[in-house]
Amino acid sequence: MMWGQEVRAVATESDADGGPPRAVIIVAVALAVTTIGVILAIAATREAPRSRSPSRASRRRRPTAPRAGR
Repeated sequence: MMWGQEVRAVATESDADGGPPRAVIIVAVALAVTTIGVILAIAATREAPRSRSPSRASRRRRPTAPRAGR
């Protein structure tokens, strides 16, 4: 084997050969980003839940007298 071929063999050899292919990692990252985007879009378009307890302002209100004619 010539010196150039040894260098090429060492350069292409990787210690992390057991890992997933690059395409799988790219797809996983794209799926994660898309999922987060969908969750944020749903959260942005939802109506805020109404509070079940009366607010301070409504607790201070006095009941109004019934109108004549009712």
